[in-house]
Formats: sequence, structure tokens, C-alpha cells
Amino acid sequence: SGTASPDGAELAGLLDALPIDALPIDAVPADLAERGLLAVSLSGEDGCQGALVLAGDEVDPGLAAEFAALAAAAIRTGRRQRDQSWAARVLAAPLRPPELPALPFAQLAATYRPARGAVPVGGDFYDVHPGNGGDVLLLLGDVSGHGIEAAAVTGRIRPALAALTLVERDPTRLLYLLNEAMLATGSNRFATLVLGSVVPAADKLVLTLSSGGHPPPLVLRADGTVKEVFVPGTLLGVLPHARFGRTVLRLAPGELCLFYSDGITEARREREHDEVFGLKRLAAALARCRRLPAEAALASLERCVEDWLGDRDHDDMAMLAVQAGTGWDPRSAGSQGRNSTTGACSEGRSSREEEA
Repeated sequence: SGTASPDGAELAGLLDALPIDALPIDAVPADLAERGLLAVSLSGEDGCQGALVLAGDEVDPGLAAEFAALAAAAIRTGRRQRDQSWAARVLAAPLRPPELPALPFAQLAATYRPARGAVPVGGDFYDVHPGNGGDVLLLLGDVSGHGIEAAAVTGRIRPALAALTLVERDPTRLLYLLNEAMLATGSNRFATLVLGSVVPAADKLVLTLSSGGHPPPLVLRADGTVKEVFVPGTLLGVLPHARFGRTVLRLAPGELCLFYSDGITEARREREHDEVFGLKRLAAALARCRRLPAEAALASLERCVEDWLGDRDHDDMAMLAVQAGTGWDPRSAGSQGRNSTTGACSEGRSSREEEA
């Protein structure tokens, strides 16, 4: 039999249970050997790991010492892996998706599935930042690559954006500031990002969108049609003179705008010649979600992608949806919405508006 403890304190209890008197673990006492028992210290660079206790009439002390050395090495390795796993979980905790706030004028829903790996986070991320003026900033981004390296970049972008939103609420200007911040780090990783400012206005929800090279959002209208929303913009963290445009949407009650990462559209089907899920399938699946609340709609979309993937590995995948609600007071929100959406684009930014 054998036991191990960080300081050898448990050996006394083991020897008492045999039962014999407690003995030091760094020696082989004569009376212990006479009883057919051999205790060998499990020592290493971290000190004593415990003791190996062997019973038998013909125990070879040399062989026991070799086995004890191997056991001590295995214990050290296991403990280091445990400590590394614990450290990874602690570091990953702030990178996990946030809880979505409850809004009086809209429903929010999100899904997140990182690529398979040792850490349950990756390069996809989303955040929601309510403002003091009644507006709400929504964002979904995708850092190049996946796994712990992409998660490390995500860990820089999310707090940077959170800090920037305290002093800047315009989506397009936020992308310019974030691009400068990413270039200043000197990292060779880039990111895509779609960012929207949501404000209630009269009987509609006004959504001002800006994008940094991200896949185009989809909007589900009340009649069940799905439209792709073009938002011009270049990748983040690549060019010092990047350009970002904006598009303004108006969502009637029940209508929904979907942000998603390319892990959704590029999900590859098992045993089907690497065929991707694609934007057309995503739009068709979204059209079938007419009249569903946002959370149920995203659950349906997630099932479609999972059925497509089967057991196959996948890239990071994330979705974030905002759905115009009903029952808010337009008198308290109307002027706020108008003031938040009339700003003109500057620095050569393009702008266009889509009417509901």
C-alpha cells in the first residue's frame, strides 16, 4: 500500500492503522523491517511528498527506492498540472461571457461556444454596456485564431472597450479609438467587431451599427423576411488609417437584429465534403424564428448549427441578438432616441440608413 501527503504528516495515521508506532519517513527503522514492512520517503526537489509503505518478507530496498522515486516524480507532475489548471481557470474567469442586463424596451439573448481546448474561453466575445443617457452599446467580436492565445487578446480588448465607453458612446468613434489602442500594443493579431448603439424612439428601436470587418448582421422583420445589413469597415489592429462606416436600423416591436461570429457560418458539416453552414442557411433558420422571443430564437439557431456539426470540432462560435420589445413609454424615450442618432459621420466615414 502507499500514501502521499505534502508534509508527511499523514504517515503517522497510516502506521497507526497497521497498527505500529509512528515512525519517521526518511529512514528504514530496523524494527519496521523485522515486521516485514518497509517505509521509503517520497522525496524530491519540493521536499518530502509522503511515504511509500511496502509489506512483504522479501522486499528489495533498492527496487523500493527506485519505485519511490518514480512515484514522487508522478506526484510532483500531478500537483503542477493541478496548479496550472487552477491558474488557467482563475485567469479565464474574467473572460467568460457576461450576464445580459434586463432592458425595459428590448430583449437580449446570447450564445457562446469556444473551440475545444484546455481553457473554456477563446477569441469570440460579446459585451453589453448600458449608458447613463439611456442608450445601450452592444458588441460582438472575433480575435484571429482561437484558444489561449486568442483569449489573451480578448482579455485586452474587452476592458479597453469598457473603459472607452465611459468617455465615448458613438460606435464609429469607438472603433477608431480601439484600432489605435490595438496598434499601440504591437501585437500581430487582428480582430473583427460589430458594435451597435440601441435607443428607444417612439414606437421603434433605433440601432446604429458600426463594423470593423465583421460579418454583416441579419435583421428579422415582422413579416418573416431576413435581410443582410451591410456595414462598411476594415479589420481592427491592422491599418493605422482604417475607415469605419455606420448603418442605422429601425426595429418595430418583435423584430430582431442578430450579431454572429464567422464560427457560425463557417461551421463544417461532418462527412459532407467540408461544406460550411453558410450565411444562406443561417438566414433561412432565422426566418423560421418569426414571432419567437430572442432567447428561443437563438436556442433554435444554436440547435441548427449543432445538428450541422455533429461531433466535429469547430471554431469559436458566438451570437448576440437584440429584439425590440413592447410596452415602453415612447414619451420618455423619443427625444433621447432622436438625439442619439442624428450625428453625422466624419473623417470620410460612410453612412446610410435603412428604414423599417
